[in-house]
Amino acid sequence: MQMQSSVSVVRIFRLRRRAASTTLYSVCTYTHTHTYTLFCLVLGIALQEFVCSG
Repeated sequence: MQMQSSVSVVRIFRLRRRAASTTLYSVCTYTHTHTYTLFCLVLGIALQEFVCSG
């Protein structure tokens, strides 16, 4: 039973990560400033690290 709940949590995290990366991508492509691109890159890496470790 506990295994089932952990699987669903992982699934939610994957969906959330996909949504977050899509949002990041659209924000990054919408704003063409170099600073924002760098910020998005750092944020994206940090987000992936958080999702993978958590």
